[in-house]
Parts: sequence; structure tokens; C-alpha cells
Amino acid sequence: MVEKEIEQNLDVLIVDDDPDMREVLETALSGLGYTTYVAEDGDIALDLYRQHKPRLVISDIYMPRFDGLKLMREIKQDSKHTPVILITGYSHMENQSEENGIQPDALLRKPFNLRELIETINRF
Repeated sequence: MVEKEIEQNLDVLIVDDDPDMREVLETALSGLGYTTYVAEDGDIALDLYRQHKPRLVISDIYMPRFDGLKLMREIKQDSKHTPVILITGYSHMENQSEENGIQPDALLRKPFNLRELIETINRF
């Protein structure tokens, strides 16, 4: 059962400019016992991160104004120990992150399923 596979009381910041993706992730993770904070862009997410210091961040890469790569850089400057899972629908993202010297703790390509997300979270 999936509920037994997760660490309870883990707080997660979810960042995506797609309202449907935010809702799916928030509903799934909060339903499994996670405390969730939700943002529609990196600017709002950074404020939430600084306020709540979540133990994990899940962020889309491509968002207007303040993207997931910039958010990851800001978070890693604050805490190298906070895992950042980036999600994307673009297959070329892995090469781009390596070229820029940016390494997310994990990269999930859309579409992904809940089990894949939970397995990724459990690595941290």
C-alpha cells in the first residue's frame, strides 16, 4: 500500500504554473499525509520556502517570470540539503541542466505516475 511507503509529516513545496498539475500533486500528496505548500511560480515559491522551510521541493522547470532552475539555485544557496525534484515535459532538460552546472536531486519527465513520484521522494 502506498501510504506505508512514505515518511509521514514530510512537508513539501509544490510549484507549477499549470493549475491542474498543482491540484493533482497537492491532492495526491496531502492525501498521503504530506503537509503541502503550493505555488504557481518561482517567486511565490521562494517566499513560501523561506517562510516554511519545507524538507522537499517539487517544481516544474518552465514557468513564466521565475522558472524552476532559478528557484532551485536560490534554494540550494540557502540549503544544499533540501532536495529539489524538477519535473518537465521536455526531454532535452537533462542536457541543459548539465551544461549550466545545475543538478537537480531528481528529474521526473511528464507524464509520471504516483508510484514513480513516491519512489523518487523516498530516495531522500
